[in-house]
This record gives sequence, structure tokens and C-alpha cells, in this order.
Amino acid sequence: MAAGWIETSDSKILPTIWNGIVPTLLGAPVDNRDSRAVSINNLGQVVGFTSTDQTNVEATIWNGTTPSYLPNLPGGQDSLALCINDLGQIVGYAGVGEYIDAVTWSIDSGVPEPSTWAMMLLGFVGLGFIAYRRTNKAASGTV
Repeated sequence: MAAGWIETSDSKILPTIWNGIVPTLLGAPVDNRDSRAVSINNLGQVVGFTSTDQTNVEATIWNGTTPSYLPNLPGGQDSLALCINDLGQIVGYAGVGEYIDAVTWSIDSGVPEPSTWAMMLLGFVGLGFIAYRRTNKAASGTV
């Protein structure tokens, strides 16, 4: 799959994904603003940006064909989402005044990271050990 955009005959820019040579138009945000898809992950989540007027752009994510704006930095007015991985981690940049900063956004993908599974397993092992020791002490008559 590939992400990008097409320009219509009336100069409208629409976010698009391609599966082979078959294009699929993504949903346009409110006010039918110009949008560009930039990256797609293996889950079908697409990121890019939407022009909010002639000068400002706003980072956008599409889940299916539904667009949502990603939050700007406090006091910021411009942002672009450039890449998304399968964990829903997005990188891009955002501007505040004259400054531009690299930023990350995180979308809860619902899939725990390996470290979360390891900590949960360690917790279960600890609970099992405590239960074993209590049972062992009760059987030997020491509490």
C-alpha cells in the first residue's frame, strides 16, 4: 500500500491510498480543505496533513476514511505528521511562533508492548510464589 494525494480538475487536493494501482480516496476534513496522506502502516492507519487556510497546516490521521486532527503544541498553529509505525507512534514536526520542533504522537493501538507482557508475567510469578509460601507455612504449622 502507498499513501499520497491526487489533484482534481478543480485544483482540489485529496488524500489517497493505493493498493497496487487501485486508488482509494480518504475522507476530507470539514470545510473540504486540501489534505495530503504521507504515510500508512500495516494496520491501515494513515497520517499526513490538512491545510487549514492558505498558510497553516494541521497534522491529520485517518482511521479508515475518517480524518481526525492530531493535537498541536501549546500555542502552536502548524503541524505535520510524517510517519506512523504499527504501534501507532507518529513522528512529525510542529511549529510555535518562529520555531519548529520534532514531535511524536501516540495512538493507543490496543496491543501491549513486550515490556508490558513481561511485567505482567513477573507479577503473576510473584503472586504465585507468595501463595506457595503461605500454603507451605500453614502446612508446617508456622505462620
